[in-house]
Amino acid sequence: MKRNILYIILNSAALGIAVLVISGIAALLVWGVLVPGLMALKLEKYIPDSLVWSFPIILFGVMLAGGIFLAWKHGRHKLVQGDRKSRGQSILLWETPAFLLFFLLFYIAWETDHDWPLLIGLGLPPLALIIALIFPFRHCRDGFWDAVRILGFLSAFSVFVWGSMILGRCGKDVSYQGNDPAKFPRSVLWIGKTYIPDGASDIKLNGSSTACDWSCQVSKKDFLKFRAESGRIEFKKHEKPEDVFDKGPFPYYIYVNRHRNGGGITLRYDAKTGKMTGSYSHH
Repeated sequence: MKRNILYIILNSAALGIAVLVISGIAALLVWGVLVPGLMALKLEKYIPDSLVWSFPIILFGVMLAGGIFLAWKHGRHKLVQGDRKSRGQSILLWETPAFLLFFLLFYIAWETDHDWPLLIGLGLPPLALIIALIFPFRHCRDGFWDAVRILGFLSAFSVFVWGSMILGRCGKDVSYQGNDPAKFPRSVLWIGKTYIPDGASDIKLNGSSTACDWSCQVSKKDFLKFRAESGRIEFKKHEKPEDVFDKGPFPYYIYVNRHRNGGGITLRYDAKTGKMTGSYSHH
């Protein structure tokens, strides 16, 4: 029988992320059941607010320590490789850190507005798969570590998927002031390319990558050119009030493309002032 240091490190990483994620989920579930239960029994007034909010952290720490202890006690002597190679185990072991690093690089790209971390991250899962297939580890026949490898991979993949979804859902603060929409922050660069007419000046944008407002000055000539060339953006001209809430000034042009959840784009151009405003919301 042989021991492989890299094999032990990868299995330990799978064990760590599995225990970490499962402990976190368990702590949230217990907290989610316990707090409503205390409220139903009208006992929450006897518990300090600080304890209510610190309880899931304490519970997480206890579960994490217990999981690490049990894993060390029951698994430390069983991680021994046999003679047969296993590509299945190797794929699970290599893909676990690959997806964790992918999420870390995705977060760096999200924070810094750089593309290179994301490009590196995109290459990690395929690279891990190639390494696992070409250089497979020897098989370790133990039910405990089989479960660790599967749970480790599922935990790492879940962290990547849910973490990316949460970052995308929350959005990132953005702002810009100037005359060149090509210099918008990367996460809203598409707004500058699509909804800011050529020749616009005094451009101001504020908000987040999921909800923002902007304004700019546009000459009538540049606006009409923008309107003519933007085939799918159909402005409607208002020369008089449409209802009691329509205060003008008139005439103005408006484009509204909103969904049932409130997300979408609204553009408005005041012909008298030359001011164009817009708003975007993802949801």
